[in-house]
Amino acid sequence: MRVTVGKATQVDRQRNSLRCGSLKMMKREGESMFVVGEIVRHPDKSSKLNLSATPQTQIAHDLGFNLGFYSRNQDPLDLLIEEDLNIVFTNLKGVVEKALLYGAAVWGRALTIVQILKLHSIQRMFLLKLSRSNKTTPTNALNVIIGIPPLHVVIKSLVTRFNIWKLRSDRHIELTDPIKLDFYRDIKGISSNGKIVTFEKDFACDYVVYIDVSKIDGNVGFSVCIFERNSLLPVLWYKLNILNSVFQAELAAIDFAAGWVLDKNVKIKIFTDSKSSIEALRSANIKSNFVLSVKEHLYKDKDLVSLAWVKAHPGNPGNELADHFAKIASFCGTEMFIPTPYSFVKRTCNDLSICEWNIYWTNSVSGQRTKDFFPSLNVDLLIYNK
Repeated sequence: MRVTVGKATQVDRQRNSLRCGSLKMMKREGESMFVVGEIVRHPDKSSKLNLSATPQTQIAHDLGFNLGFYSRNQDPLDLLIEEDLNIVFTNLKGVVEKALLYGAAVWGRALTIVQILKLHSIQRMFLLKLSRSNKTTPTNALNVIIGIPPLHVVIKSLVTRFNIWKLRSDRHIELTDPIKLDFYRDIKGISSNGKIVTFEKDFACDYVVYIDVSKIDGNVGFSVCIFERNSLLPVLWYKLNILNSVFQAELAAIDFAAGWVLDKNVKIKIFTDSKSSIEALRSANIKSNFVLSVKEHLYKDKDLVSLAWVKAHPGNPGNELADHFAKIASFCGTEMFIPTPYSFVKRTCNDLSICEWNIYWTNSVSGQRTKDFFPSLNVDLLIYNK
């Protein structure tokens, strides 16, 4: 990762305007300044990081990016306009942290105290600019005030996520069973027809189906209301695991209705108030095995199934009825197994990182004045690492 801060010449502007990096023009004392984030991977340094080097520029170089400044004696962050803190935040989250955390799930398994302190020193420069605090303010206090977690806490969360999702390790069996996890498939070998599912708008159907999903107190359920000539057939409702998401329940309801069609060999039109599920079926970039399985089922039944979006709760009797039974299904519906999504693993690891951060903040010796105001982390102020 290369970050360049300095005077922007005409050649620099033309060269960087053709790149995909972020180019931000700034004015300070009549001079035209720019900040460019450019990805330049160093394959020989991505797996081994020298965080014990004293100069911060050497640390940055060992991490895989260079910091070049025209004025060696001036803090590069002082070149930024003080009012535009978004630029500082963008460079921290979009450039510096991405470079520092590149491959962290592999090399961050056993961080030393020296390495943690070096990570803090790099992050501290940006925290001071964002908070505009005194330079004597402790780094851990700056993290709490701004709501950005320390990098070593984020790295530990990434390691845990990697162990659960990639390695399918049972070391974190108390969080989730690796056997019950969803997984990503290689979509390169899947044809375009299998990736993108489209439906006919003008579709003559035998049955009209309304589906809806409800999540109450963590319980997720869905209902399928099938109408034959305005006559309601027995309602089908199912309850999912507390680990499943609403998005999964929406796709499960669509998949269930498609399976019902295959058994009856009739034509149906499904109405759903979920745009996200329809967009997922039309997207060619989805890698989830569960979503791809739903696409495969719908592609097989493409001549029997049509899917349409309906606005939620506009007084539509079918949609209102499906919503009513979905709320009941979230508590007493027939249980259905669906693989645990990646979103649950990510959310769980983020929650664990907050707990780790809170323990680190509580046990820290520095920042006693800040602890008078923030004895523990304020979750409402946190800025999560995406």
